[in-house]
Order: sequence, then structure tokens, then C-alpha cells
Amino acid sequence: MWKKSLGLGLTAVLAIGTAACGNSSNNGGASSSAPASSASSSSPAASSAAPSKAASGDKAVITYWTDDRHDQEYIKSLIEKFNAENSDNIEVELTVLSENYNQSVDIAFSSNKAPDVLRLKSANTETFVKKRLFGADR
Repeated sequence: MWKKSLGLGLTAVLAIGTAACGNSSNNGGASSSAPASSASSSSPAASSAAPSKAASGDKAVITYWTDDRHDQEYIKSLIEKFNAENSDNIEVELTVLSENYNQSVDIAFSSNKAPDVLRLKSANTETFVKKRLFGADR
């Protein structure tokens, strides 16, 4: 049952992230919203890391990385709403990285600390695919 809920939660986060790529004109400020990591893109991609769920009753934490600073507050509010309203012991942690994003993703994958979900810009997708960072390529 929790896998179905996790799938629905991931789908919601990805839909929110995709919708958030819309018409925002605020491009200021570097920031990190929650303790996790971040990545960005037009096409969301799931990493090889799986959400952790230690024991029955513990929350499954989904780490979500993005470098889209202009939508940070909107995405953060949606994630906070999801975290508050879901009853399936799933928590999403958002991290927004604005500097050295590609290097941060490379380091995270090479150290087996990649996020559960990351957003990639279409310009960077080919680079990450060639590096074989995604499960389908391993």
C-alpha cells in the first residue's frame, strides 16, 4: 500500500514541479529550502536512490532537488501542503541549488547520495545520460 502512496506522492511532486516552470519573473537569490539536495530541468528524472523507510510507522523521506530558484517559494508551499495533508507517512524534502548544480549532481551520484527525484534542464539531460547516471543506463 505504501508503494502506491509513494508513487502517487512522487507523481504529485513531479506534476507540481512541472507546473511550477511557468511564468515566474523573479530570478533573484540563491537558497536552500530544506535539508536535502537539488537539481533542475524541463524533464523530471528519478534517481537510483530509493526513499528510506526504516521501520513500520517511520516516514519515507523523498529528496527532491531543483535549481529553479524563480519557482522556489511556490514549490516549497506545495510541498509543505503535501507534507501536512498526506496520511501515508511520506515526507518530501526540497533543496534548491543555484550554484554549481551540475557538479553537485555529479558528486551526489558518484557518492551514492543522489536525490530520489531531480529536475533536469533539457540542455543538461544529454550530459547526464552520457555519464550513465540514471538507472536505465546502468
